[in-house]
Amino acid sequence: AAVLEEPQERTLPSGQKALLPTTTPGSYLLEPEWETQIIAKRNQESLLGVFPITRRTIGTDKYDLRSESTRVTLAPLTPGSEFPDQTPGMTARQVAIYDMAMQVRVNKRLLADTAFDLLGFMNEIIAGAYIDSVNKYLTIGTGSSQPYGVITRGTAFNLAGASAITVGEVKGMYYSIKPQYRRPGEVGWVMNTDTLSAIRSLTVANEFAYAETPGGRQEETMETLLRRPVFESPDMADLGTTNKPVVFGNWRYLYFVENQGISVVRDESNRANYNETVFFVTARYGSDVAQDEAFAVAVNA
Repeated sequence: AAVLEEPQERTLPSGQKALLPTTTPGSYLLEPEWETQIIAKRNQESLLGVFPITRRTIGTDKYDLRSESTRVTLAPLTPGSEFPDQTPGMTARQVAIYDMAMQVRVNKRLLADTAFDLLGFMNEIIAGAYIDSVNKYLTIGTGSSQPYGVITRGTAFNLAGASAITVGEVKGMYYSIKPQYRRPGEVGWVMNTDTLSAIRSLTVANEFAYAETPGGRQEETMETLLRRPVFESPDMADLGTTNKPVVFGNWRYLYFVENQGISVVRDESNRANYNETVFFVTARYGSDVAQDEAFAVAVNA
């Protein structure tokens, strides 16, 4: 990564000042290049870069989400008769925006060391934290004081075993999603590495051999299962009693809504007595699922 220049003072965007412990003259927002690099890294390396998650950018703290709970269809029109009556079932949800925050303390002597690009290193650290946050809450977010994830909203697919999954159940999860949601390029799996390893060990007719080739944009970089991409997430539960170790679905029906992106404030005053500089990081986003039936969530017995 390019070495970032020392930041110049900028005005804090509306809504961010309240998140800081002080508004002392020693606090200033880092250059836009920081935010650009962090968001670019997030978009490339998180779930947002793997699946076609629907994104919205808003200027408020709520986003109204509408979905069709009962699909309507076109039917033949008989001459002389009324139009066939179709009444869609609508589901209304509000995606709440949450303030995701952290502070990172760094010794001033390290920042003054010109032999090491510490500011660039801090950029990598903050981007990594942002990626981990997005991956976690988009998958296992409970919706209670945090964004909703697909595990909470998706439709349960019950497994027979308390700590296992079978070849038939993997196939069953895949086909439990209706054809209109099972479109190539939009669907995929999320599980942790141990669960993926367990599935790879199911060698009935070598069915889940690593050598299978996906048909999509991730074909050179992604693991696949039944020719659909697999994202390995350490936040997903292991196979175990009542756990939810695997999710499969159409990620276009997951909404990621952000407000003001990410802000990094460098503060020289709060920890001056400790010879430390503090970086205050805030990202404002929320998420929710528009169509619960678009996701199948495996549940161990």
